[in-house]
Amino acid sequence: MKRKWTIWYYRMDLTMWGNIRDLFLRLTYPIRRFYFYWWVIKSIQYAWFLRSDFDWDHSYILKLLKYKLKRTRLRIVKNDTISRVDLVEAQIKHAEDLIQLCLDDNFLEEEFEKHDIKWGKLDFSLPGDTLSSRRKNVKNKQDRKQQDKEFLDLLNRKQAATEKGWDDMFNHLRKYLQHWWD
Repeated sequence: MKRKWTIWYYRMDLTMWGNIRDLFLRLTYPIRRFYFYWWVIKSIQYAWFLRSDFDWDHSYILKLLKYKLKRTRLRIVKNDTISRVDLVEAQIKHAEDLIQLCLDDNFLEEEFEKHDIKWGKLDFSLPGDTLSSRRKNVKNKQDRKQQDKEFLDLLNRKQAATEKGWDDMFNHLRKYLQHWWD
């Protein structure tokens, strides 16, 4: 059997314009189906983002996830291919905000500032062989106990707020992530 090396032949069932369209579609098929152009652009964009990426901290995973969510949100809004674009956009934006909240790790920052105003900034010094911390407004042992108690309470509350922030982020992703493309 002899192979036909032409990519187009005249079809009798189509009009002249239908045949021209068919020829155009056959000629451009490799370009349309092989997304090399878009792949190169996307690769360059990811390479630019990943230029400051490393593999030793959870924050880099969160930054990458946030970047991917932002790209997905913008693509969903631009293409407008789903029925609830506004709702999905708001959900993805909220996920990005929750990720940024965990990245910033500024939980209870105002309370820590109030604590520093009340007791003074924490100052570390090395008298002799031991590391000690001092605060300007701690005058005696009773003040030191009170300040330590308040500081420990703040640290515990910050840990609880941090865990709640992470739980909120993962619960939001768990709840909505699979439904953004319906």
